[in-house]
Amino acid sequence: MAPAVAGADDTAAELSALKAQLEQSRKLIEALSAKVDQLEAKAAATTTAASNVTPAASAPSSSEFGQLQQQVRDLASGLSRRGGSEGLPMHGFIDVGYAESSRGQPKGANIGHLDFYLTPQLGPRVKALVELNFEVGEDTGTVGTDIERMQLGYSFSDNFTLWLGRFHTPYGYWNTAFHHGAQIQTAVLRPKFLEFEDGGGILPAHTVGLWGTGRLRLGDGRIEYDLYAGNGARIIDGMSAAPGSLPRNGQLDINLFSDDNHSLEVGGTAAYVFSGSLDGLRLGVHALAMGVNAYDAGNVAQAKSRLQMFGGFAVYQTDEWEALAEFYEFRNHDVFGGSGTHGSWAGYAQLARSFGQWTPYLRAERTELDQQDVYFAALDGGGSYMRGALGLRYDLTPATALKLELLRTLATDREREQSNQVRFQFATRF
Repeated sequence: MAPAVAGADDTAAELSALKAQLEQSRKLIEALSAKVDQLEAKAAATTTAASNVTPAASAPSSSEFGQLQQQVRDLASGLSRRGGSEGLPMHGFIDVGYAESSRGQPKGANIGHLDFYLTPQLGPRVKALVELNFEVGEDTGTVGTDIERMQLGYSFSDNFTLWLGRFHTPYGYWNTAFHHGAQIQTAVLRPKFLEFEDGGGILPAHTVGLWGTGRLRLGDGRIEYDLYAGNGARIIDGMSAAPGSLPRNGQLDINLFSDDNHSLEVGGTAAYVFSGSLDGLRLGVHALAMGVNAYDAGNVAQAKSRLQMFGGFAVYQTDEWEALAEFYEFRNHDVFGGSGTHGSWAGYAQLARSFGQWTPYLRAERTELDQQDVYFAALDGGGSYMRGALGLRYDLTPATALKLELLRTLATDREREQSNQVRFQFATRF
């Protein structure tokens, strides 16, 4: 599957396809107009020679005229809306499904995401990407709306584009390749520790700030790189058992408007993309650092940690094979409490093989997160776990997929418990 890194990078191809569609539409209008003229001429000839021709056999009906004229009007209206080099290309994703679970996990039918992303054409170098997502919370069952991405960019060259706004934090591979549209990822679910902030993720999946990205030719392949800086995240919505205690049900908040503690998030990623006999292989490294405050229910900072992450990833993708692996090492420093630096790690590996429309896959995930680390201790999703996933995907069409996934998850520190889940998903893009 092709990655979806910043969908705005495909605007040139989309614009070319749109121009081709416009040309086809113009030709169709000309043909329909000629047909209308022919029918009108035939109607006139029929009127003057009515005594020699049976009207029912020769005269075009009023409904035939009306249908042709309506087609011409509709096409002309569409061309008017889409005409020129300006436009607002819009794409989207929908997924619905069913889950059967053990140990209090969600059961029953569900609607997942209704996701729209827009790529306005602003000029040859100015880019824009807006992604609006509607989703139903598994815990609350209510619909939430998020502006998942809102970024404006300028391409200085083919090798460098600078973005400003809210974007997907470019660490690893999954977080930028598979965004909120479920259809483009092979599996039903993301790796648990890479979930979005409101789904229990342990890293900021989004950043508000500045992002520079590009690629450079090197040998037979190329280097792809990302450098970014933005508002550091905070941990909110904590529930304290007693004054001064750590929040235990917190989630990451990416500080949409300003940085709460003036400690920037900074990070970078570099990957080498092979070609030739190793075409489809990508090897990369990544790193991220920021200061994170953890707030209790009264919005009082109870802890501060210096988050420091580094690691690597490997990806191999062809028409038949998909192999993904990512590793994250943490060296987080306790700023308020003085308990020192704590080591933790997280990782996953996924393998898939396509047989025509069928794609079986499996994935293994594991985290070892130090519960003495105030950063993980404050997060609702900061507990260690192991998970195995086994699934089967069937592509009804190139844009529509059915997926069945079996998951077994074992919590390994806060509460040692095992849960099993079966998930079905029907996902499409448009």
